[in-house]
Amino acid sequence: MICREMCLSDQDAVIALWKAAGVFREWNDPMRDIEKALEGEHSTILIGELDGAIVASIMCGEDGHRGWFYYVSTHPDHQGKGIGKAITAAAEEWLRA
Repeated sequence: MICREMCLSDQDAVIALWKAAGVFREWNDPMRDIEKALEGEHSTILIGELDGAIVASIMCGEDGHRGWFYYVSTHPDHQGKGIGKAITAAAEEWLRA
């Protein structure tokens, strides 16, 4: 799996992943959440790609005192393969950097 920072062009695929993984909630505005995370100096969204498809994501950031994760997701077809663990480890490394 390749882990990288999300680009705005990934938005539709990431939202589809969130819906498939069950982390999307109707009262949230995922496009707004994505924009805020990617525009923020202290936050990002990491995605995991497998064979060109986005199969995992994690929104991460820090507030100066602690780090946080949101939208932690792995596509149901790829769960149980260590992908969630790998994307979480990548987010931990991002926070340490």
